Amino acid sequence: MNKRCIIRLVLGLAAVFAIYGTPASAAAHYALATSPSKLYLLSSDGGSVSSRVLYDFGSSYTHRDVAVIGKKILVTEKNNDGSQLLVLNLTSSQGTYSANIGNIIALNNGESKVTQVGSIAIDKSGGIYITDSYTFDAKYAYLPNLSSAVQISSLGNDNYPQVDAAAVGNGVVITHENADSYLNGASYATYLAGGGLGGTPAELLKAQNPIAVAGNDMGYAYVVSEGFDGNFDPSYITMYGTSSGVIISPQVLPGIIGGITSFVLNDINYLAIVGTDNGTAKLWKTTVDNSGATSGWTSASGGVDSTRNQQCAASLDGTAVWFTQPGVGHVGLVNTDTWAMSGGLDINDQISSIIGFDAPGSVVPEPSSLAALASFAAAGLAMLRRRHTL
Repeated sequence: MNKRCIIRLVLGLAAVFAIYGTPASAAAHYALATSPSKLYLLSSDGGSVSSRVLYDFGSSYTHRDVAVIGKKILVTEKNNDGSQLLVLNLTSSQGTYSANIGNIIALNNGESKVTQVGSIAIDKSGGIYITDSYTFDAKYAYLPNLSSAVQISSLGNDNYPQVDAAAVGNGVVITHENADSYLNGASYATYLAGGGLGGTPAELLKAQNPIAVAGNDMGYAYVVSEGFDGNFDPSYITMYGTSSGVIISPQVLPGIIGGITSFVLNDINYLAIVGTDNGTAKLWKTTVDNSGATSGWTSASGGVDSTRNQQCAASLDGTAVWFTQPGVGHVGLVNTDTWAMSGGLDINDQISSIIGFDAPGSVVPEPSSLAALASFAAAGLAMLRRRHTL
């Protein structure tokens, strides 16, 4: 190996260590979570969970959902003037993270607006979709990117409350109700692509009230909903193929479910759900085959919580699933390989949304990392010089 190649190798390895840290730090898991007034950064080293308030929004407004695009954190906010999207910058100094608001985007275009802001979903191209849970006149907002003007649209003639949204395939699926929901006990899923309708609303049988939706890159969406008669128990899951239009008949779920997420581990697709079973908080996982079908559910106990608004979110590497228990102000983590609890924390706040987050790869390198880069490179070049002079 000649001198030039060795120099490139040393500097390349130094850059890798500066950006991603040591092998031990790469095993850590992070999540972002919102409560009505705060944005939290959660972290776990595999044995314990810690939290830090990244931003305190104050108590005047309500914050609904959180997402990440590039190095920006997006938070939906409902205030006295309507709905808006907060764009926050995340920075790190000496291992301590902080956030500040870099931009505020009003979710309106002329007279058209999102009245009661809800969920955020981001498609593969970076398009941002924001739902509206306002009764009888719901619209959704779309931004091709953070520099574009806001577009406000309707789901065809279905302007009824939108419940949740998730990235699916190359687009996004929004779950919602319409006039028929009050007559025949049905809810709907609509696929959006490029900001517009990618298909007609699909009726999801035996599903009066949709609760949550998750999707995968294969183009399948999975909608969790309440029972046909409006009771909480049982909960159902319905699979919707966005490209084929195929709907797999609803399956009864093992508990009263509040949240759902999808993840990939060792090239296998999975779904995870969180809810309660006879007053005990539980998480379940199942595999998803190439046809979109699920196969059995494996459960893990998560303590005591009888509320219905639990949320869950997978880590970006698929090795862990975060979950919330708003009834007791608790957040926890489950290992997706063993499906056993791997830590938890009483946060004493009502978490309304949570997402997995790759914090070290999403922020400006802290000074210590830059110092490590310089030291590592200097040491390597010194070794090279010593070797060259032998």
